[in-house]
Amino acid sequence: MCAKQKHLLFLGSDNCNDAVEVHRRAKQLGYLVTLASLRPSYHSAEVLTYVDNLWDVNVNSATEVLSKIKELSPSNCIDGVVTLLDYWVVQAAQICNKLGLPNIKPEVAELVRNKYLFRLELQRTIPELNPKFCIAYTVEEAIAFAKHNGYPVVAKQQDGFDSRNIQLLRNRTDLGRFFDYAQSWKINAVGQPIAKGVLLESYIVGTEYSIETYQCLGGKLRVLGASKKLIYGKNRGAFIKIGAAFPWVSEEADIAIKATVTALETLGLSYGIMHTELKMTADGPKLLEINPRMPGDNLGVNVIGAAVTVSPAELVPKLAVGESVDCSVIPNIAFAIHRIPAHKNGVLSAIDISSVIQCDGVEQVKMFPLDLPVKVKQPNCGGDLLGYVIARGDTASVALTRVTNAAKRLMLVINYWWGVYLSFSSPLFLTNIWCLNNE
Repeated sequence: MCAKQKHLLFLGSDNCNDAVEVHRRAKQLGYLVTLASLRPSYHSAEVLTYVDNLWDVNVNSATEVLSKIKELSPSNCIDGVVTLLDYWVVQAAQICNKLGLPNIKPEVAELVRNKYLFRLELQRTIPELNPKFCIAYTVEEAIAFAKHNGYPVVAKQQDGFDSRNIQLLRNRTDLGRFFDYAQSWKINAVGQPIAKGVLLESYIVGTEYSIETYQCLGGKLRVLGASKKLIYGKNRGAFIKIGAAFPWVSEEADIAIKATVTALETLGLSYGIMHTELKMTADGPKLLEINPRMPGDNLGVNVIGAAVTVSPAELVPKLAVGESVDCSVIPNIAFAIHRIPAHKNGVLSAIDISSVIQCDGVEQVKMFPLDLPVKVKQPNCGGDLLGYVIARGDTASVALTRVTNAAKRLMLVINYWWGVYLSFSSPLFLTNIWCLNNE
C-alpha cells in the first residue's frame, strides 16, 4: 500500500447494474477509484458517478497500462487492480504480477481464459472432471472427432464467454455450418484476436451448477455456496443461462462443491473470487469452466449478494487491495433469478409486467431499456436477453419455483410477418402475445 487512501484500478467496465454496484461499493469503502478504458465515452453517467479518474488507455496491453501507472506521482500509486470482465482477466493478473499486488498468477489466468488450455491442464491433473474433447482446425478433424465419440457434440470458441459462439451440433450438416461460421472469427468486441481452432467436446447431460468461492490473501479457500442453473435454447443448439437459485443445498450440490475445491486448489486458483461452472452427470461432476471474477448477469449482486453477509460487490474491491473479509450465507433466506428471452424474431411492441409483480416472493422485475417498438430475436447468448425477475424464498428450491412461475406470467407482444421485418404500422403484421414457458 502506497498511500493512506487505497487506490483501486479497474480494467474496463460495462454499464450494467453489477458494474455500477461494485464501483459504488469501492467508493463507499473510501477508495480512490480509477477506471482504465479503451473507449471512455462508452461508460454511462451512472458508472462514472463512482469513478475519480478515467484513463484513455489500451487495456488490451498490460505494458501500456503499466506505462500509464508510471505517470502517477508516488502518492497516487496503485493498491489493487481488478476487472469484472473476462476480456481483461489476463491483463489484470500480468499487471498485478509486475507491481507485486495480490492476484492469481498470469499463467494461471491464461489457462482458465482459454477453454482448450484449461481442458489440457485438467486432462493432465484431474482427468475425471473432463468430458472428451479435442481442438479442430479443419472440418475434417471435427468430423473425425464426432465419428469417434458420436453426436451430438458441443462446439466452442476457445476464448469466448457468456454463451457466445457455443453450439450444440447434432449432425454433420450442423458441424459444417458451424465451421463455415467460425471462419469469420477474427477479433472480439474489444479488438483482441480470437484464438484459431474450434474446441469440440462431447455433450454432457446433467444438472448445471455454479459454485461461488473466494480466498483472501494468505487465507483459506472459502465456499459461499452453489447456484443451481436453468438452461434455455437447447432445442436450437444454444446454452443460455436463463435462471439460477442460491444457495442450493443438496447432496448433488455438495459433490459439485467438493469437485470445485479440488480443481481450484490443483490449478492454483488461490486468490480472489471464483465463479466455477460444472455439470453433475451420471458419471460424476464435469467441469465446464472457471472464471476468476465475480458472477455477472445480476447473479452476483442481486441474488448471491442478497443471501450472504458481504455482497460479492464488496468482496471484489476489498480482495483486490488485499483486505481480509469474513463472509457467510444468511440462514433461511434464498433468492432466484429468471431472465427474459424473446421467443421469436420480430418487433417487440409491448411489455406487461403487472401480473408478475403480484406473484408470491417477487422482489424485483426489470426490463432492460428498450425504445419500443424494437426488433428482437431469439437469444444466442446472455447479451440477447430482455430483462429479469428476482424472487425470494425460505429455500433456493422455493425461490426458483416462485421466480419460474412469475416469469411465465410476463407478457411480451411481438409482431411479425412470416419472419420478414416490415414497418411497425404495417397492417400485414400478425401479433403474437406470449408468456414464457421453459424449454
